[in-house]
Amino acid sequence: MKITGTGTDEGNSQSQGQIVQSWDTAIKTGGANDYSVCITARIWRKDIHIIDVWRGRVEFPALLRKTVELARIHEAKTLLIEDKASGSQLIQSIRAGSERGVPNPIARTPEADKFTRAAGVSSMVEAGQLFLPEEAHWLAGFKKELLAFPSSRHDDQVDAFSQLLEWSRTAWKRRSCLGGTPILFWIDGNGESRHSGDDKPGGLFSGL
Repeated sequence: MKITGTGTDEGNSQSQGQIVQSWDTAIKTGGANDYSVCITARIWRKDIHIIDVWRGRVEFPALLRKTVELARIHEAKTLLIEDKASGSQLIQSIRAGSERGVPNPIARTPEADKFTRAAGVSSMVEAGQLFLPEEAHWLAGFKKELLAFPSSRHDDQVDAFSQLLEWSRTAWKRRSCLGGTPILFWIDGNGESRHSGDDKPGGLFSGL
């Protein structure tokens, strides 16, 4: 999957698209435990522009505060939360609290194992629908985990990423009857546009 991220949204203003946040939450906060992850993306037609990735180990009260904080900072319109363990508690707390600036969360229940879910959305990356910034403090760690999957020690970012792409694909299918299909392309390191078929794909998330 040959994708080179760019820091600019070619042809699209920052006001276009929908801000979506995808959460994968952890239960415990020990050094050997998984992380809680929030991926914030701007989705415009079929294109997915990753804006921010938050990753941390926090107790539930701090997790709830961080969810509210990130939703307000990025003005999220859609909140996806995996409906299990602390995620279920988070969904219930947000719905009960009616926090200003926080959308009502969408509970997501995985229908397959981690690898199958990741493999199911890998074609979207290959097709040139994913855009990453040129620079971000979270970028190296995000790429490292995706490229190492399924052998990486942690896969929380992969889970949140797969959840985001699964929802986006489903949402696009619902919208597709209303308009045409966007041109799929990616921007290489020289700033030149390339079509999705220009390069052969590598591994599951290779070429990020």
